[in-house]
Amino acid sequence: MIKVVYCSKGGNTKKLADAMAESIGIHAENVSEKLDPEQAELLFIGASVYAGKMAPKMQAYLSALKPGAAERAVVFGTGFTETSMRDAVAAILADKNIPVEAEAFCCKGSFLLANRGKPDADDCRRAAAFAANLAQSVR
Repeated sequence: MIKVVYCSKGGNTKKLADAMAESIGIHAENVSEKLDPEQAELLFIGASVYAGKMAPKMQAYLSALKPGAAERAVVFGTGFTETSMRDAVAAILADKNIPVEAEAFCCKGSFLLANRGKPDADDCRRAAAFAANLAQSVR
């Protein structure tokens, strides 16, 4: 089983999550909602950068995961710059025995007047291809 979870304040990360989930035939899940606790072979985590930090709701979701809740995780997200939350996610998941892939998908997201229109259709296509490629190892 593959899962795509995300936290999105302005909708940028949701765009990527939806594109990724659609490319592998599943539904993206917002961590603000009650999520299915079912174990995943591959867990895509939409952890974007907000003022240099991870969203508290995503931190809470990751902290609440049970050890072994996923066989492996992959981080994706958006931000003012193309900074990844991969290392922060890996630090939280380390004692839960959930390895995080070295490769992450990051792109710029629109914020106020900066990066207008981002992520755009090309960013979503690249995110979808990234997810579909990794999902092949599970199917």
